[in-house]
Amino acid sequence: MQSRIPSSAIPESTKLVSFNPHFNPYITATILETSFLTMSLKRHHLHAVSEIYNIYSLDFYLASRIWRVLKDLSRSIHEAADPTVDAFESLPHYIHPNHLHEIGMAAPQVLMIEKYSQNMLLSATSFNNIFKLFKMAQTVGLEPVRWIEEAKSIVTF
Repeated sequence: MQSRIPSSAIPESTKLVSFNPHFNPYITATILETSFLTMSLKRHHLHAVSEIYNIYSLDFYLASRIWRVLKDLSRSIHEAADPTVDAFESLPHYIHPNHLHEIGMAAPQVLMIEKYSQNMLLSATSFNNIFKLFKMAQTVGLEPVRWIEEAKSIVTF
């Protein structure tokens, strides 16, 4: 099928536009509030399975997106620690400590995601447990993100 987008609509440059806080000083707060690993849990993110029995579930799409971010972080760490890993195979929830030492990283909790065959964020449970699962997922996901930021500050390009 041929594209109906005119060739003039395709950008000539693939350069990224750098962030300029002068134009929008609130952009950082907005990004943090909409990022899956830093956002706040809101009432519309929950669905009442049974209000009488205090059973709720996290919104399916939100839970799936957070789970996908965690899986992607785990996969990236596996690939960085062991370039021979097959990205299309099941990954172990363990990386040899020598491989992690080579990339200067302690064993992050996000690697344990690989041992779960199903998204634990889709559990139907009490409101408090949903909140705990949500916060745990964010904590597990932020750990490797912080490591990446620290690594970037050490390495100069």
